Amino acid sequence: MLKILIGLIMIMSGAYFSIRAISSIYNIALKTYHIGHLLLWTLILFAGFGLVLLGHRLIRPWKILKITTAYTSAYPDPLNLVKGQRLSVGKKDSEWPGWVWCTDHNNIGGWVPENYVRIENDEAIMLRDYDAAELTVRPGDRMKIKMEESGWYLCIDQEGNRGWVPKDNFE
Repeated sequence: MLKILIGLIMIMSGAYFSIRAISSIYNIALKTYHIGHLLLWTLILFAGFGLVLLGHRLIRPWKILKITTAYTSAYPDPLNLVKGQRLSVGKKDSEWPGWVWCTDHNNIGGWVPENYVRIENDEAIMLRDYDAAELTVRPGDRMKIKMEESGWYLCIDQEGNRGWVPKDNFE
């Protein structure tokens, strides 16, 4: 509850500072003021926007789902890739559309979301960082859902471990 209250205060403060800064910037544009005033109010405007975003992040609830079917991680040595990294491209997965098999320079392979790579012939270039770690889960486990990608959830378990679990394994 305290977290939500702090988040709301941050959002309201940020909105106030942003509105105040926009008003001052408008007045500066109508009159001739020192450039320092314009820079100051522009910084206050961005700080206000930052407070709004931080407050939203604090109050945004996590989606928490319960596991109904056990899943065992199939890849004990998962890919951990960075933006710009080059990979060899293999086959696409017929069971899980939207995923492509990639192998790094250490010959470690794994499934990568197709929209995370730019494929050129038989090579792929990572468009963003990606960790292919999967979680082993049991029925009854509760998971915080971070995002969904092509039939899988990136989630965080109760011990704070982060990884992928098939969407079909949730309630």
